[in-house]
Amino acid sequence: MPAQEQENLVDQVVLALQAMTTAQTVHRLSAWVGRDVTFSDPRLFTRGAHELTEAYKSLFDGIDGMIMRVTDRAWGQDNHTVYLRWDRLLKLPGGKTKSYTGMTEIMISPDGKIAAIVDHWDGADHDVPKPRSLLGRIFKR
Repeated sequence: MPAQEQENLVDQVVLALQAMTTAQTVHRLSAWVGRDVTFSDPRLFTRGAHELTEAYKSLFDGIDGMIMRVTDRAWGQDNHTVYLRWDRLLKLPGGKTKSYTGMTEIMISPDGKIAAIVDHWDGADHDVPKPRSLLGRIFKR
């Protein structure tokens, strides 16, 4: 995939991530992910586009909303991995807020889709709500 197309893809992904303010806005990322995309963060690991959507929805378990701002980005030496540094502000019940900083690795496959997303942040220091299990989410429907 040409470098300019990768830059455009990452621009769109950044916009989608920053637009995820509630669980209902998570679907905006799905246009750019591959069918077998993997996702991991300090809480879980998933494989598959649907499972990625459910994992991102789980970010909103126990909170009223979230604001995410990407503050920096850098390309890896392999030219198909981008690193995004971000700040998240969680809107907690009762009007409280909590913020934390992290980094996301996004690996782009040759077909121009996202093959993997790896979020890095220290949940132990931030008392970030744990997600409901993915099976629990599926059976809740």
